[in-house]
Amino acid sequence: MTTKAVIFDFDGTLSLPNELPNSWRRVWAKIGKTDLDDKYYESYSKGELSYPEWTDKVIACFIENGVNDDMLKEIALETKRIGNIEKVFKILKDNDVEVYVLSGGIKNIINHILEDIAGCITKIEAQEFLFDESGCLTGITRLDHSVEFKDEFIINLMKKKGLQPEEVVFFGNGKNDETVYRSGVRTICINPDDAHYNDRRLWSDVILSTDDLFDIMPYLSLKML
Repeated sequence: MTTKAVIFDFDGTLSLPNELPNSWRRVWAKIGKTDLDDKYYESYSKGELSYPEWTDKVIACFIENGVNDDMLKEIALETKRIGNIEKVFKILKDNDVEVYVLSGGIKNIINHILEDIAGCITKIEAQEFLFDESGCLTGITRLDHSVEFKDEFIINLMKKKGLQPEEVVFFGNGKNDETVYRSGVRTICINPDDAHYNDRRLWSDVILSTDDLFDIMPYLSLKML
């Protein structure tokens, strides 16, 4: 069956692996508060904080420590994209494949990094920071689904677009991508971080290490290349 939609995680999937695993951690590093990040994450992972409560604490700390739009632009400039992303996205566009970026990361940073190929992307789904006229952080948008459960977004997308699971492929790299299997779509683990990539219930297949997005092409069914 022809591939009609491709969904990508961002951090470590469309961006190359980094010693700082995601955009949130990079913001924490910028303000010198990674220890507080560890503390809040531990509280969340123990169930002491819900996801919204965790996010609220993080944003409050970011505001208190002067996080601004220029800082996010700086992080974007420091982030390296995976190779051949322009070529692959153009091929997908030419094949009328809808491309989605579904990330637990920061939309503003993703927008900066993918700005030159935005025309090939149907939608970027991620939490967005809000800034005042001077560029200072004031808050964050709330998505209409939980970023903890990416399968919810994908299931709703398939219903809205009339897609079958066999027409959709997801690429991700971490544990936070592992609910996607519940949607029934094909799941490919690329450059695994903390994912259980050998678990074929969670992942259909794995690309253990690559710096070239063209390596995903064998997992897609396209009319033309």
